[in-house]
Amino acid sequence: MDRKKENIEWLKTVEQNSWQIELLISGGLLLSLYHVPDLINNWLTKVVTDSQLTTSIILIFFMTLIVSKALLIGFGFNLLLRASWLASLGIHYAFPHGINYEELNYHPDITEDLKSKYSPTEKVLLLEKLSSLSYSVAIIFTLFSIGAMLITLMLYVAVFEPFLPSDIHDSKLFGFAVLGLVVLLSLGAFEHIANKRRLSILQSFNRMLSFFNLTFLFKTEWLVLTSNIKRWKLYLTCFIYFGIAIVLSLNDISWSTLSLNLKNPLDHRDYTEIGQPRLALQNNEYEEYYEKGEYVGNAVIPSELIKDNFLKIFIPYDEWFDISLKHLIEIENIAWNPQDFKDVDITENYNKIQLALNKTLVVKIDGSVKDSIRWHMRAHPNNDQLGFSTFVDIKSLNRGHHQLQLFYNIHRPTTIDTFSLRYIPFWKDSPIE
Repeated sequence: MDRKKENIEWLKTVEQNSWQIELLISGGLLLSLYHVPDLINNWLTKVVTDSQLTTSIILIFFMTLIVSKALLIGFGFNLLLRASWLASLGIHYAFPHGINYEELNYHPDITEDLKSKYSPTEKVLLLEKLSSLSYSVAIIFTLFSIGAMLITLMLYVAVFEPFLPSDIHDSKLFGFAVLGLVVLLSLGAFEHIANKRRLSILQSFNRMLSFFNLTFLFKTEWLVLTSNIKRWKLYLTCFIYFGIAIVLSLNDISWSTLSLNLKNPLDHRDYTEIGQPRLALQNNEYEEYYEKGEYVGNAVIPSELIKDNFLKIFIPYDEWFDISLKHLIEIENIAWNPQDFKDVDITENYNKIQLALNKTLVVKIDGSVKDSIRWHMRAHPNNDQLGFSTFVDIKSLNRGHHQLQLFYNIHRPTTIDTFSLRYIPFWKDSPIE
């Protein structure tokens, strides 16, 4: 037996003994991937709170969610095929001689037709092949997608953001076009042309690209696929994988956080997107809906129903606030850091800090500004998130519906710009006796 045949037999033996670990990996990843969208949205909220939301960040989060869904589809499909394979294998193992045509007693023509089409091993081998390919293709496509994200991020950080006008690199349409082109490059859309015509420049470019987008890790395996399966079938499989993943992602991603005004194409009701934000109650405005470790965005109050005489408000610290605070600290001669407290009246300085915070963070209830609020910096008990916390006296409010509005004033040398932070409706009930 020659070396090539020995290698083929060895590969078949290894593959036939690998399905148990394959099932274990697929099952474990399915359980993990089920929780990924919530983790991604929580991470996204953290990034949006702590930094400026750019197109590159949107693309990274978008593709991360899509990849997680594509993996979920791939491993789910793999488990389904493996289950079918085991079921078929079990039947044929129990009855290795196959169909008992005498017991069926079919018409001779039908019996002959069954005999010509039926093979005890063909279906098992086909399911084995499809199951193995679904597992491998899911991994390879995911690797290509991660590589595409890395290339896109490098392009934005090193080329687009430093050298292109902001109206171009901030364009989401431009971003998704770039991402689509990078995905095509990662899948080798132009590599076949370069290698077939021996275009050295394109070959060098593709070799360099393969290291940046990680495709060199499965380069040989990809050539095995493209040389044994029609390319259009591979690209169609890729399209189906990620097309389904995109559809499934529409209900999971925080489109409002991403500032993408996209409507779920699966929902055709007339009033799905009413366009009236004050009609919408959002769980992320109330602490009672947050789980341990979940990141708070913009601001929260304890509940929709407030029974106490004081309303607790928490506003996560945002670097955006520094613009106003640094200006007010400078013009009011406020000592902000402990090392600056020497020869400073602590009480007077503390009152100046409170005044600066009141000028920067504005609280309104039913349209009336609440003055002289005392702010404190604290870490939120659920997730250690740093922010500003206060209690507003609402004893005088009538029982019923009220509106809390939070604003951020940017104080600059010559202007004051006002931005809305959060609109939160709540209901005041009688205090607990």
